[in-house]
Amino acid sequence: MIHIGIIREGKKPEDKRVAFTPEQCIEILERFHNVKLTVQPSPHRCIPDSAYLAAVSYTHLRAHETGRN
Repeated sequence: MIHIGIIREGKKPEDKRVAFTPEQCIEILERFHNVKLTVQPSPHRCIPDSAYLAAVSYTHLRAHETGRN
């Protein structure tokens, strides 16, 4: 299992960039079944935490529909 983490910024000033967008997270999880993604909540990221939560929900729903859960 490969574990990828998108961490919250700890430095000052905070960086707003992201390594992966929620759409890219969906693609990674759908294409590579041996990958786990963890996203730490961050109030400074340019993409809101809710978008990552929606991506995870979508990915879990698709896995259930295709029998990959």
